[in-house]
Amino acid sequence: MREIINEQDLRVMKTRKGLRDAYIRLAGKHKRSYLTVTNVTREAMVNRKTFYGHFSSIDDLLNDIEQVAVNDTIKNILTKMGERPICPLH
Repeated sequence: MREIINEQDLRVMKTRKGLRDAYIRLAGKHKRSYLTVTNVTREAMVNRKTFYGHFSSIDDLLNDIEQVAVNDTIKNILTKMGERPICPLH
């Protein structure tokens, strides 16, 4: 069972970013089969309990990476158009 975490807590944001960055680094070097919780947590220098406090699986982490990329793209487009997002994006 995952803990309830405060998504706006700086520690939470840093940990989640660290896990996303670790996954992306490994994905650039290895096949999908290598992208396991063990290898991602080792790369991010956090333990498995920390991983599971934030994500339910590797696929959950990948979905988060995709969502952050989409949100960042939307923010960049709106900024270039001179508009501000209606709702805050992560």
